[in-house]
Amino acid sequence: MVRRSAQATLLCTLMGLALAAAAEGWTINAGLTSQLIYSDNLFLAPGSGQSEMVVELAPYVAAEREGARASARVIYAPILRLYQDESSFNGVAHLLEANGTTELVEDYLFVTGTATAGEALIDPGSASTFDPISDPDASTQFATVSLVPSLRFPLGSGNNARMAIEPGISYVYTAETAEGDGAEGVFGWLVSALVASDPDASRFPWSLTYRNTTFDTDTGDGFWRADGGLNYRFNRTVLGTLSLGYAEGDYETTNNSSGPSWRVGFTWTPSPRTTLTAGYGQAFWGDDSVLDFEHQHRRTLWRARYRVSVQDPNAVLLDQEVIPPADAFGNPIVDPFAAQVASIVRNTATLDDTVFVRQQATASVGATWRRTAARLELDVARDTPEQEPNPTITSSQLLLDLSRRMTPTASASVLFQYWDYSEDWRDAPTEEEGDFEQYRVAFRVTRNLTPRTSVGITVEHTERTGESDTNSYDENRVSATLSMELR
Repeated sequence: MVRRSAQATLLCTLMGLALAAAAEGWTINAGLTSQLIYSDNLFLAPGSGQSEMVVELAPYVAAEREGARASARVIYAPILRLYQDESSFNGVAHLLEANGTTELVEDYLFVTGTATAGEALIDPGSASTFDPISDPDASTQFATVSLVPSLRFPLGSGNNARMAIEPGISYVYTAETAEGDGAEGVFGWLVSALVASDPDASRFPWSLTYRNTTFDTDTGDGFWRADGGLNYRFNRTVLGTLSLGYAEGDYETTNNSSGPSWRVGFTWTPSPRTTLTAGYGQAFWGDDSVLDFEHQHRRTLWRARYRVSVQDPNAVLLDQEVIPPADAFGNPIVDPFAAQVASIVRNTATLDDTVFVRQQATASVGATWRRTAARLELDVARDTPEQEPNPTITSSQLLLDLSRRMTPTASASVLFQYWDYSEDWRDAPTEEEGDFEQYRVAFRVTRNLTPRTSVGITVEHTERTGESDTNSYDENRVSATLSMELR
C-alpha cells in the first residue's frame, strides 16, 4: 500500500504558501479533476488479472506572482483514490511544486526556497506501470524541502566582479524504500561559493566556483568540486569556455575517489530565441560533458540537455521537478493533474542508499499547426554505481502525443509511450530479471461543456515484456474524466 506522510506534506505546503505570501500579491487558479477508472489487471499480474474500479478526485490550487523583491510559484493537489474492492489501497497522495525567492536585504541577501511532493517508483525493475493507480505497492509518497540563503557582494573598485556565498540545507522524506525499512527522512547540506568577473566587462571573463553537496548528514556521503574558469568572447554571439578543477566524492572508480577535472566548450547565442552551450570534459569518474540547447520558433519549441553528476536517490528526488513550469510548447502549467497524466517517468533510480554517477540526456520538441499539436520527448539515463554488487541501470523513454481540435468544442488525441529498462549485473548476468520493454497506447476524446468545464473518455493499453514471466503483463483501461476550472 502507498503510505502517506501528512506531516511532511503539510510542512511542504506551509513553506510554499509562506513563499507565496511574501510576494506582493499573486494570481490564483483553482480547479477539480475527477476520474472513474476501470482496469482489467489491477495488480499487473501475468496472464489474466483482477479487474477493479477506481474513483480519483484531484482538486488543485495554483498561485503565482512576480513582486518587486519577491517571486513565488505554488501548485498543490491532494489526490484521493478510492478502490471498489481493494479498499486497503484507499488513500490520499499529494502533489506539490513550490519555489520562491525573496530579497531580504536589497542587493545583498536573498533566500530561495523549494518544496516538492509526489509519488515515485520504489524499484522500477519490479512490476509497475507509468502511473501509481495500478499496483499501488510499487510507488511511494515523497517530499523534499530545501532552503538556500545567498549573500552577494560586488568586488573591485569599479564593481567589475561579484561574489556569492550560498549555504543551504535540504530534507528528503520517503514513506518507503527498497530496503523495506519503512519511512525515511534524510537531511543534507548544499553549500556553494562563486567569485566571477562581469561577463560584459572584458573579452576574458573569469570565475572561481566551489560546490559541496552532502547527501546524508548521518552517513556523510557527499561530493564536492572546485573549478576555475577562463573564457574568451570571440564576438557578441560566441563565447569560448575553459575550466580546470578538482573533485572528490563518495564514489570510487578505478581505485580513485578524487582527481583533477577539466572541460572545454562554447556558448553560441545567434538570437534571443536560440542558445547552444556545449562542452567536453573529464573527471575522475570519466565523462564530464555538458549540453544545453533551446530554439523557439513561432510554432515550435526545441530543447535538449545532457549532464553528468554524482548522485544518490535522495539527490535525484531533490532535483526533480514534480510539476514543470511550462509544457513542451512553452505554455505555463497550472493544472498539476494534467501534467501527470502523460509524462515521462521522472524517477528511474531504485530508492536505496546507492551512490552512482548519472549520465542523463533529455530532448523535447513541441509543434503546432493550426488545429493540430504534437509533442515528442526523449529521456535516456544511465546510473553506474560504485558498489560492485549493484547493477548499472540504463533507462530509455520516448513519449509521443498527437492532438487535434475536431470542432470548436471537441478534440481527440493519441498518446504513445515506450520504456526500455535494463540492469547490467556485470559478473552475475543471470540476475538480470528486472530488464523489460514496456509501451502504452492511449486514445482520448474530450469535449468542452463550458469554457471552464470539460469531459473526456480515454481508452488505453499497456504491455510489458520482461526477462522473466513474472515481470511481464498487459493491462487495459477505460477512464471517464470531468475537469472544472474555478476562478
